[in-house]
Amino acid sequence: MHINNETIFKDLLNKALTESGNLSNFYSYWHRYSFLNMLLLYVQGCVTPVATFKKFKEAGRVVKKGSKAKTILVPINSVRQEEKIIEGSVEMVEKTFVSFMLKNCIFQLTDTDGEPYYNIMQPLPTLNKSLLLDTLKIKEVDFGTHSLSSNGFAYPDRMEIAISPLAKAPHKTLLHEISHCLLHKGEELSAHGDEMPRDLKEVEAETTAYIVGSFLNILSEIEASSSRAYIQFWLNNQELPEKNCKRIFGAVNKIIKALEINENVDMTSVSQVSVA
Repeated sequence: MHINNETIFKDLLNKALTESGNLSNFYSYWHRYSFLNMLLLYVQGCVTPVATFKKFKEAGRVVKKGSKAKTILVPINSVRQEEKIIEGSVEMVEKTFVSFMLKNCIFQLTDTDGEPYYNIMQPLPTLNKSLLLDTLKIKEVDFGTHSLSSNGFAYPDRMEIAISPLAKAPHKTLLHEISHCLLHKGEELSAHGDEMPRDLKEVEAETTAYIVGSFLNILSEIEASSSRAYIQFWLNNQELPEKNCKRIFGAVNKIIKALEINENVDMTSVSQVSVA
């Protein structure tokens, strides 16, 4: 028995919006450093993502002996008493002040040993990455010094994406960033209003990745659950407008077509889709 892809996509969309998920720390485990600190780290020669000794250890990576810690600005909160006139009388109140100090506490990924990490030349066992990127005319660039708090990023108008070396699910992150390129470049948004808020952009990109990943049966239970939670977090109990659903299905079809998937799929394979 066969079923039309559109029916499958609509069913997966419904699951993405209604079935529970667990965001956990899947998307936000690593600290996001400020632009000033990232610039400071770049000046010190950092060319790969960065984290503290403790964070790398928690991720199963060991800082190499002799590696020199890099310097960042660390906020210091201090409290002092000040006089303040309240209802005609002078009272002492506490005020908190923030100052900054330089601290040597950061290492870059190349300072560590551990399991091999993702790189731009690495194929993905679950996806034909080169075929997908070549067909869609999207370029993967090096992740560089971006904070490990991000699994990846996209520049839609340049049709460029990058995946973090320590992304927990590089195949899903790849689909998410590709979706941004297909959905959110200037020429694509011009017909739909160029003031689309970030929340809708994130919903569109992650829902596209979820549907494609589920359709291809390449998402683990944890990945699917985290993806649904991410979508529902950004949607924030709002209904997804029909026009955005249509845009999502359009992007899904482009990705599926680029991977040369058959127009119809056997119902027995659909029952194995990882959406639990």
